[in-house]
Amino acid sequence: MSRKRPLDYSTILAHLERDLEVEFTFIRAEDLAGCVADLERERQDFLLDWTRRAAATNTELAFQFAQRVIDILDRVGPEVIAAWCLHAMDSYDRSGLVAAMSVIRDLDGFLALGHQRAQGALFEDAAPVLSHFVQGLDGRRLRIEQAWTDGEVLYLPEIMAHLDNREDNFQLYKAHVAQLWAQTRCGTLNIDLAAIFGRYADPLRAQAVFHRLETARLDGFIARELPGLARTMQRLSVILDVDRQPAGWEQALEALQPPRCHLGRQSGLAGAYRTRQGPPAPDAARCGRRDRRGGRDPSSARCLRVEGEKRCARR
Repeated sequence: MSRKRPLDYSTILAHLERDLEVEFTFIRAEDLAGCVADLERERQDFLLDWTRRAAATNTELAFQFAQRVIDILDRVGPEVIAAWCLHAMDSYDRSGLVAAMSVIRDLDGFLALGHQRAQGALFEDAAPVLSHFVQGLDGRRLRIEQAWTDGEVLYLPEIMAHLDNREDNFQLYKAHVAQLWAQTRCGTLNIDLAAIFGRYADPLRAQAVFHRLETARLDGFIARELPGLARTMQRLSVILDVDRQPAGWEQALEALQPPRCHLGRQSGLAGAYRTRQGPPAPDAARCGRRDRRGGRDPSSARCLRVEGEKRCARR
């Protein structure tokens, strides 16, 4: 069976001018038509078809999409390009042209998100299971939304994709829920952290030190209450290679072991703060919680805690 002959320049230009409504939009399609004319017929048909579909949503979006496709056909498969176009069209429907054009400009971001969605655990899938899990932990119904807690609602990220398989990423979700639940049970939200950090010359370093110590304290609580999950968290920490204890912190961390561990013990914070070794990279199995970006007093204790967690999530 013979292959179809490529479309000529004039035919391509006619398709583009019709679909992009150049008479009304003043889009100049001549250069684009010349580029499409150099493609094989199969690629021509693919590009023109998806340009026509995108133009039904917005002609400028379709024009920018077509121009970008010319540059990526050799390195990105047609199924990915189709999904990218659909995502841009959905973004236009939800949030307008600016959001859709951001999708078109950020192909690499879309490709990364595609990997995350292939291997990651999605909030929408995990939330029903985690809701029952946390209700069993707490004996009351704590709402789960999209990665901090205010004591009544546990906020989680939209997607968890630190690891290369969906089951382990779901276990990371459980670890996040357990840490946030432990905060509500162990009084993390009940002291004036802003005042405590303000006593130090470098409040942000004090906050980071406190975060690491508090994570260790909550880990100990989870190990006593949920030993099975604690073992899973430790396994994930090994995979992520983030369970490192800084030199000089031994006494501070020892003070957090039962029966001496309680939130008001500031001697450990002071001792760890004085060491030259900074806090280790936060554990993605226990940290990585992100701000929900609501309106909060930036001097409040909860805001300070959340801002620290945002920095953890970016590392």
